[in-house]
Amino acid sequence: MLYLISLAFLSLAFAQEKCNITRWYDNDFPDPTTQSFRDWYATHGEAAQYFDNEDFADRFPGRKWESVFYSDVDYYSPLGFRFKRLGPYNDPTACFEVSNVQGYKVELMIYTLTPRASLCVADMDTDAYANMDVQTNANTCGEGKLYKCFLGETTQTTLRLAVWCETNCEDNSDIDFLYRFRRSGTRYTQEDENPEMWCMMLTDVEESWPDAIESATPGDYVGQNANLFSAASTWSTALVMLVSLVAALLVQ
Repeated sequence: MLYLISLAFLSLAFAQEKCNITRWYDNDFPDPTTQSFRDWYATHGEAAQYFDNEDFADRFPGRKWESVFYSDVDYYSPLGFRFKRLGPYNDPTACFEVSNVQGYKVELMIYTLTPRASLCVADMDTDAYANMDVQTNANTCGEGKLYKCFLGETTQTTLRLAVWCETNCEDNSDIDFLYRFRRSGTRYTQEDENPEMWCMMLTDVEESWPDAIESATPGDYVGQNANLFSAASTWSTALVMLVSLVAALLVQ
């Protein structure tokens, strides 16, 4: 474990040179008056890509959200989350550039698809990040789920973030995770209330994690096992019908 953590820190030292950058543009934020990603996807003519607990069971009966999502990770967006991959040993590091943040409060949610993986996030323009001080309060880590609020400086147009795996990182494997951003509708200054106060007022946070999505009936297995499960279920049903038919003929 210590060996893996050491490798993670070493690769993080070169993160700015080895960033896999994803840009979140001004138009990617949902309407600040509703903070609804469902509305965002409908407005952009991409309603089919979005799903949540409201209609998931009707659209995908008997399915689990993971198997639907993994059928096309670049298409589906559970609860507005998007797909991102972190390389083995944080090479490359997952980086974000979030546009138009000056004076705004910005919420970041990260949900790991690799069980128990602990991811951390830090502002790439802070000394804490440059010094790789993972113990500082400037960095936030979370196992499975990571939640963080940022306050953009009044002169800051872009929020640059780095995300890396700290613990429970699978040996020589990618770390898959989901992410999304939301932004306040009002600009603030450092003299205003703590940025976490705005995030705490977002009452749907607990319902906004992908694992809150439920199917109406027991779902199938995730990933490659989904097809195997479906095929096995079909053959099992056919076998039961055949046995019943044979038994009926023997009785006659």
